[in-house]
Formats: sequence, C-alpha cells, structure tokens
Amino acid sequence: SFDDDTASDNSGNDHHGVASATDIYSEDTAFGRGKSINLNGNKYITVSDGGDQSTFDGGSVFSVSFWAKEWPDNSWGAYVSKRGESGQGWQVRRRGNTGDQIAFTLRGPGNDDWSPTRNINDDQWHHLAATWGGGKRVLYVDGIEVGSENRGGNVNPTGSVLVFGARDNSGNAGNPPQIQGQANAWLDDIRFYRASLTEEDVVSI
Repeated sequence: SFDDDTASDNSGNDHHGVASATDIYSEDTAFGRGKSINLNGNKYITVSDGGDQSTFDGGSVFSVSFWAKEWPDNSWGAYVSKRGESGQGWQVRRRGNTGDQIAFTLRGPGNDDWSPTRNINDDQWHHLAATWGGGKRVLYVDGIEVGSENRGGNVNPTGSVLVFGARDNSGNAGNPPQIQGQANAWLDDIRFYRASLTEEDVVSI
C-alpha cells in the first residue's frame, strides 16, 4: 500500500517515487486497508534509483507482482514498466487493442510481446505476477498460472526509470522521463524481486 506523500519502495533501498498528483490515493484497495493509487486521468508514478537506473533492469532473473483494477484504456497501456520499447527493458501491459491479452514484454530474450489471455476487465481487483528466470517466463493472475513459455537470456538494460501506470521512453538516465502508454487504472502493493518467484511464492503473496 501507499502513504499520502510518496510511492513507497519496500525493497529496503529507499527508492521512493513522488506521485505526479496529490489526489491519486484511495481507500479502495485490494486488502480493505491502507491506500491504493488511482491513476485515471493519465496519471503515473516514476521511481528513480538515483543513479544509472539499473536497479530494476531485470537481467536474467526477476519478478514483478502487483494488484490492478481496470483494463488499460490505451492500446499497449502499461501497468508497470521499465521502458520495454526499442529493444530495451520490460513491461506488463495490455497487448495492443485486445480486451483480454496481458503482455509480459521482454526486450532481448525474443518473442518480445508474449501475451497470455485472461479477461480482468470487470472492475474488480486482480493480482498479477510476472516471473522471469530459470529458462521460463510465466504469468499468474489471482494466483493461477495463465501462461508460461520456455525462454532464456537477458533483458536488455535501459536508462529509463521504473514507472507505475505508464512507461518512460527516454532510454537515458540523464534525460527527463518521456511518458507514454498511460494505463488509467488502479494499482496496489507493487513489488519487484530479484528472483523468479515460484507458484507457491505467488499464492503466498
């Protein structure tokens, strides 16, 4: 959950991002306590590591976990991203104009916009977990595996910042973020792991 002033990173690294507006916090949450972020109105949150932006690149192993409500309004709208365009980074997002394909986009390993099908456009909270590593790319929705593929390699690094509810197309840590692909959705309890979560881990979360 989030506090009233910042998007808090629970990794212990103090990478906290300041919200683009102060009216995004809501008591409508996945847990019935704390606060979520309502990013409708093309709002988003950027999370900087204060340096070269390599902290959340992913490499050969990572997972991202979050709760979402609403389907992204825009084609290719991103729930959570580390660029994921032009051969760099990753995203979890809507695939094109589809109504039920969730793309776990990885730039570098191949089959970039791999997209399992699951309709979550029902105005309810859903848990999504995307895991990468050990020769597998897997997507879970509400603790259930909805797709997996055999794949290895490394996600190409990017200087773009981590973004909640959109993506940064700058590709350069020295440049201001260039925001595109706003989701206009609700998010809660966003987590990044430097590990490939198991099914048991996802169910526990």
